Amino acid sequence: MTGDWGLGTGDWGLGTGDWGLGPVEAERAEMALVELRKCDNRIEASVLQSALEAAGVDAFLFDAEMSWVGGILPCRLMVDEGDLAQAQRVLDAAG
Repeated sequence: MTGDWGLGTGDWGLGTGDWGLGPVEAERAEMALVELRKCDNRIEASVLQSALEAAGVDAFLFDAEMSWVGGILPCRLMVDEGDLAQAQRVLDAAG
């Protein structure tokens, strides 16, 4: 069977722009994330993430769900490369 399966040749509503990203989402799309710390579990990582965000540093958890499953992978706390030094200072001050 041949044909375009009703998809046509258009852009399917995606356009060629920023796909409707707002200023915050567009900025995050440009982030270069780096690993700040590895944590043994999601709870520890979430506490550190909260401390960072309270200090104005965006932080993200990678592999959080894998850390629940017997610690197969550590939970990785990620920050923007430009925020790395500030994030390290925040965590050092928090102890």
